[in-house]
Amino acid sequence: MSMFRNTRKAPAIVCRSLAVFASASVLVVLAGCATVTTPAGEPPAVAITPIPLTLPRAEPVVIDGNEVAWATRGKSIVVTLWGSSCAPQFSSSSAIDDDEVLVTFVDGQGDELCLEYLRQYDTDVLLPASVTGTPLTVSVSLPSSKTISGFVLQ
Repeated sequence: MSMFRNTRKAPAIVCRSLAVFASASVLVVLAGCATVTTPAGEPPAVAITPIPLTLPRAEPVVIDGNEVAWATRGKSIVVTLWGSSCAPQFSSSSAIDDDEVLVTFVDGQGDELCLEYLRQYDTDVLLPASVTGTPLTVSVSLPSSKTISGFVLQ
């Protein structure tokens, strides 16, 4: 007696599954060959509307390659910095006046391994409640004790 029983006959469920799969494949192929025509004999026009992959963003103000733009006008901004994998990390935003804010970043190294390639880092910053004026002037304080001033958002 062999230790492999029923090696000559496939179970009925396998045969039925293969038959269903083959039938479905034939239907899909035949459906792909069919053409739909309008009464005038011409194929129907298909309108394709592209879907944006990113949300529209306000035009940024750029200084030294760094960018600041409105995320939600009057409520939040996006600060874009360029750096290695140890890019500065957001620390805080503080109101200087009702139409001026200071965004502070701290050193992002920590225990991470720093790579030397540059990439863009976007940070969404909620504005302090006391900042209500427009145009908004933004200053960005970096860990290198450098402050970039003069971002004015309309």
